[in-house]
Amino acid sequence: MKLVYCPTMTPFASEILKNVSDEVEFIKVPSAAQALSMLKYNEADSVLIGRSAKQRELSEDTKELRLKNGYTLAFKDKEMIYEEELKDLSVLTYLNENDLNDFKDTFKEIKYLSSLKECLKFKLDIPILVDWQDFREDFQLLIPVNDDGKVMKFRAPVLYYKKRTEDILKIKNMFNGENE
Repeated sequence: MKLVYCPTMTPFASEILKNVSDEVEFIKVPSAAQALSMLKYNEADSVLIGRSAKQRELSEDTKELRLKNGYTLAFKDKEMIYEEELKDLSVLTYLNENDLNDFKDTFKEIKYLSSLKECLKFKLDIPILVDWQDFREDFQLLIPVNDDGKVMKFRAPVLYYKKRTEDILKIKNMFNGENE
């Protein structure tokens, strides 16, 4: 089995490497888009990336296994923002304030609204802190970065694959995978 992963997922790939058979070949590629392309065109058996794939990036027979839940920033345009600039940023969210302790000092302001629908009344002109499970095709990512690359607290490991194997089951069990 060939597992391709993007640089952001290196810590997770290292953990997986310790728990799967020697038959799994790990290949790091420069981006999630390249990893997904390799899966779509049968150049890989599975990919590990730190975001949800867009439908156009997947073939019909691709399955998704979310290894961990997490949050990200949805915005009107795909952009990168330096992590230190987040302190000047006001964001909207519909998420429970008690679940966002890791983000309290990250932004200038977090405005809590009652639902994602309420947040979307602002037409993504103001970034929305969303659960990855709620990320939609029409959203773009506002990607926080620092000198080491993408900021991990805005990423969530997702495994995409076409055929369930014994090693896929081992990975699922490692992370108590859900949303398959």
